[in-house]
Amino acid sequence: MRALVADKEGRIFDHPLEAAVRAGQEDLRLPDEDWIPLPEGSTLFALPGRRPVVWETGKGFRTANAFMVNRQRRRLRAVAVFLPAGYTRTHLPAARPSHRSRPLPLWAYTAIGWREGTGNGHGHGLYAAAVRTDVRDIHNPLLYNDADLLPRVRERVAGHPDNRLIRQLVRCATVYHCFAAKNFFLRRWECPLPTAPSCNAQCAGCLSAQPACLTLPSHGRLAFSPTVEEVVQVALPHLEQVEEGIVSFGQGCEGEPLLQADLLEAVIRRLRSRTDRGTINLNTNGSLPRAVVRLARAGLDAVRVSLNATDPARYAAYYEPRHYTFRAVLETIRVAQAEGL
Repeated sequence: MRALVADKEGRIFDHPLEAAVRAGQEDLRLPDEDWIPLPEGSTLFALPGRRPVVWETGKGFRTANAFMVNRQRRRLRAVAVFLPAGYTRTHLPAARPSHRSRPLPLWAYTAIGWREGTGNGHGHGLYAAAVRTDVRDIHNPLLYNDADLLPRVRERVAGHPDNRLIRQLVRCATVYHCFAAKNFFLRRWECPLPTAPSCNAQCAGCLSAQPACLTLPSHGRLAFSPTVEEVVQVALPHLEQVEEGIVSFGQGCEGEPLLQADLLEAVIRRLRSRTDRGTINLNTNGSLPRAVVRLARAGLDAVRVSLNATDPARYAAYYEPRHYTFRAVLETIRVAQAEGL
């Protein structure tokens, strides 16, 4: 697998030496069978301030600073790929930061390379260090054409011009290109219900809030608490009209929804007084088990507890929990099972 590199103008080239990948603090060579053809809908990134690492037989891993293209010497940047939903990276791109490089924005950078065609069934083209983890096609970018989306956005906004939550979903769908937000306007699958502007954790990789001295978050956090009526205006038609529809509290554009337990309970009771269709789901850090019991008894159907480690010290190092403990997270999982979620 040949390395993929970029010049300072962002033009991408295949390098004559072998691509290296990164796992933790270690550079590795990746066997051919551990690469997959680049999924449709992937996005390529050049990594400013990072030089690509390559493997050279007899010399091992080394930094590729420059190479010749059309008799011109080009300074190199490392290249990564951002995969579409439904795929999970296995390795990072191998790169060396310069002493002046700044932290990169929080995206899922994945190693990428170029394969020349071979006679053993491997075609030429771009390959990623990844596996497919969802065989469904609902994440296919071809299903999220903005030409279909924008008329639906105008229609929904016109129906509820004062609904701040709908305006938030417009931003998520058209600026951040959130597939879940687009689903609301396209009336299908899972619909997001962001409600929480604050959080009781300070995750190192938070998508919506970062210390100003580090790096920009990949998108802005919800800046208000919607009313019960605003949430119901979004959720009720989705549950009533969408086949096997799902509405979900706890999105990347918000904090911790359990901090809004009173609001969520009122919304769930209102929804379940009007319809028994669909699934009401909660994505949460699991910090408040008593609140989960309340929501379950109000009519919540499902819960997903985010968990990056089962060791309390490693959990705390990433989540930096405030006013809750790892034991509370385990208790949330226990009571959720007991309540049949």
